[in-house]
Amino acid sequence: MHIGFILTKTPSEEGFNTFLKFLKIYLGNTEISIYLIGNGVYCCRSGQHMSKKLFKMLKETKSC
Repeated sequence: MHIGFILTKTPSEEGFNTFLKFLKIYLGNTEISIYLIGNGVYCCRSGQHMSKKLFKMLKETKSC
């Protein structure tokens, strides 16, 4: 199964935390695509602490 997430929230918004919770549910069980739109792009800016957390989650799952 393939799941797509459209991320429109900044890391400081509660919606971003909800996204992380859903991501944890599906990681490792299915193929995932993440689309960053609008404020969602802020989570992948250089130096953003949440971008490090997100990339770490994705990298750990990929190595399993």
